Amino acid sequence: MKKENKLCSLLWNHLYLNNEGYALPCCAAYEHIEEMLKQSKSITEVSSIEELLKLDLFKDIRQTMLDGKEHTFCSSCYDKEEKGIQSYRQESNELFHETYEKIVTGELNLDSAVSYEYVDLRLGNQCNLACRMCPPNSSSNLIKDYQALESQNFSLDFTKNTSWHKDPNFWQELLSRSHEIKKIYLAGGEPLLINETWDFLGELIKRDHAKNITIYYSTNLTTLPEKAAKFWPSFKTVQLSLSIDGFGDVHEYIRHPIAWKKIEANLHKLDKDFLDLNIESAVVYSTIQAYNFDAIPELVQYLNQFTNIDSYPVISLLTAPNQLSIEALPLDIRKRAIAPLKALLFQAKTSEYKSEKWKSNFIHEVLNLISSLSNENFNKDLFEEFKRYTLHFDKTRSQDIFKRIPELKNYF
Repeated sequence: MKKENKLCSLLWNHLYLNNEGYALPCCAAYEHIEEMLKQSKSITEVSSIEELLKLDLFKDIRQTMLDGKEHTFCSSCYDKEEKGIQSYRQESNELFHETYEKIVTGELNLDSAVSYEYVDLRLGNQCNLACRMCPPNSSSNLIKDYQALESQNFSLDFTKNTSWHKDPNFWQELLSRSHEIKKIYLAGGEPLLINETWDFLGELIKRDHAKNITIYYSTNLTTLPEKAAKFWPSFKTVQLSLSIDGFGDVHEYIRHPIAWKKIEANLHKLDKDFLDLNIESAVVYSTIQAYNFDAIPELVQYLNQFTNIDSYPVISLLTAPNQLSIEALPLDIRKRAIAPLKALLFQAKTSEYKSEKWKSNFIHEVLNLISSLSNENFNKDLFEEFKRYTLHFDKTRSQDIFKRIPELKNYF
């Protein structure tokens, strides 16, 4: 196996800070988060970004890749590649192909300084939603729920860490390297609500760096600020990942207290103002879990009406919390979703698609979902936890799981 088949450009050109300001290899390595946090530090614990990027954690992963081996923390990408799904590693190597070639040829090596070509910031937990599958470090609105469900105590350190992006010194240091930036990924919390990001974009425009930078947002689309029309056209382009987990009531059940009418209005506005807002792509990203295991066909049918927003979502299987994954559902319930998904596969294979690459990716993702739904394993302990979580959220939100999945009445 050639070493370039294991390399990832992100270890040489990428700054990633999670919701609590910890420097990590990337967002795709989340399943190893506890192990990585032991080897990392938060931006609140160091004097500079540079100090974070010199951690042994990153050097160890680099060395493993240069040796032509798979690092444990990067297993999610290698696993996807085995299934024919494009991984974050492959996507990044294509996007930053010049950096990747420099690693392959040895121009960039083990000791090369990290560039700021790609900056990925998960901006604390300021969010206007409390999605059932999210942890409190993604939304402060979930703190009370986790205090009740997990008996968790949230310390002053937690509050400090999830507010790391409010430190003006961080943004000033980032601006000092802004001439290197080609892509900025902003997620939260809800990034469109965070004032510091708009101030940062304004500074990039003033410094005449914006024209070289692509902004990528992961947004719940509950808001579309007027500032977008003011700032976004100054950048090279804008890409949007729209977090939508189903059509109508399905989405409202998962992403409380969202109103579908608001999402629908913003989808139509985006589609209409696509070019004026300098949007290159707007793709729905759906997290498949026990609550929406059967929702993708209806969502695709709904998205077909739009001219510019992609009809086929990017779908990923929920890995945490485990009790909300599709594996928590009884076999007879989850298997009823398979036939509609197979029909959707036929539709996807025979229809036009903006990108053959992403068409192929969607097909492989649906095949992976069908495989997971077909899995004969059923964990009763996981199901009991699923019931506990579901009943808690139903009670506190005046919702009803039996309206979403009527067959569960036979199991509760």
